[in-house]
Amino acid sequence: MLSFLFSKNFEDYLFQNTKLETPSVTKHRFGKVYTENGVQKMKLNLQIRFIK
Repeated sequence: MLSFLFSKNFEDYLFQNTKLETPSVTKHRFGKVYTENGVQKMKLNLQIRFIK
């Protein structure tokens, strides 16, 4: 039971104190379609940052 309470509190803390954002497209080279072994792929990137 204690681990559930800890994980729920931690989950709430992260939800209230972080934000999602996309980093620089040119710096990290994502968002473009490329072909690898005959299969078209796209790199996606998302960062989680603390608000404070």
